[in-house]
Amino acid sequence: MRVLSQIILLVFTSVLVFSAPEPVYAQGNMWKRFSGACRKWLPAPKKTPTRKEVLEPENMEKILVRRARVSRNQAWDKMDKDVRRLLLPAQSTILNNQVWVGENLDELYADNPVLKNASVLVKRQYFQAANNRLVPGVLKKRVQNLLWLKRNEKLLLQAAIAVKNTPQNLAAQIPPDTQYWFIGEEHGQPNVRRTIADTLSAFVEQNPGREILFFTEFLPQGANAKDAVAYANLGLYKGHATVWNVVHKAGIELIGLEPRFVHRNRLLQTRYDAVPGGESSESSIWLSLEGMRVRNQAWVKLIKEYRTKYPNALFVIHCGEAHADYLEPFAVPLSFPAGKTFVSAVYTPVAGNQFEQLLPHPFTKIPALKWGARRYGRATGYDLRVFVPR
Repeated sequence: MRVLSQIILLVFTSVLVFSAPEPVYAQGNMWKRFSGACRKWLPAPKKTPTRKEVLEPENMEKILVRRARVSRNQAWDKMDKDVRRLLLPAQSTILNNQVWVGENLDELYADNPVLKNASVLVKRQYFQAANNRLVPGVLKKRVQNLLWLKRNEKLLLQAAIAVKNTPQNLAAQIPPDTQYWFIGEEHGQPNVRRTIADTLSAFVEQNPGREILFFTEFLPQGANAKDAVAYANLGLYKGHATVWNVVHKAGIELIGLEPRFVHRNRLLQTRYDAVPGGESSESSIWLSLEGMRVRNQAWVKLIKEYRTKYPNALFVIHCGEAHADYLEPFAVPLSFPAGKTFVSAVYTPVAGNQFEQLLPHPFTKIPALKWGARRYGRATGYDLRVFVPR
């Protein structure tokens, strides 16, 4: 091996000497000449593109396609052992490269100066890469929450309080100083909607004269009470009329939360990677981490705009449980003062949030549950939870 190394060194030195236009000893700085000769044998360094070149549509598209592909692999690689071990069946939100093309997605990333005028293809690749980069950190935080809950099960049992499950009593649990009352529902359940409507009606009766605004996920931004009548006649929104009738009867202003570009493309599907031992699945792009972040950010912006106009009003926000749950990434209540929010979760015993999936007994045996201290709401996802039959 040593002899081979000497032979290689001799050959390289001979090439360097005989390729020089004059003797090496006569060329001044020996190291400078030597390094210059070496550069002839090395490939030229790649030119770093300028910002202007990167932002050209064809270049941006290539970069984001590559980034989306790489981000998918990185999302799996960065998961630590605890995340892989405790990953629940529905928790892989890693997007693969399936193509989806929405209708009029110009408003997606409208606040981003680089992307606001980009093509749908560019926005799709950015969306996928952004989502997959979120996955490892979000899942790691989720596992940390679940491990904390498991360690503190006895403490939570002491703090759990069974509540009489009647509309009047459920309404009475809302603290008087609440400014943001989130009602998170399990979608598609008539009994859930009836419980929400009855509780809201009881709350209005118990608080005469209180200024209330009602925000709903199920109407697009800019929609009003007249629009709600039209939407209620559609099959997809028929069940919401139960709640909206209470709002209309009480003379409460009804405000749509969903960005219009999301509402137009609400059925837009994509494919999620399988969890270990499972299969890949198709679901709405708006249920991915990036989809929820985009939507919730738009909701928060709109709610804060209304707060400047109605500083003393109670804002009731009716939405899916995943938007309101304190444990969910980008949960809307986390954008408002902790002491001024109250989250009511209403769903069937089959559903349950992360907390109840991890610790199903004996908590799921309590039909209506609240916590003895508000800090436990932040730890478990809700301040008040109500089970209703399917």
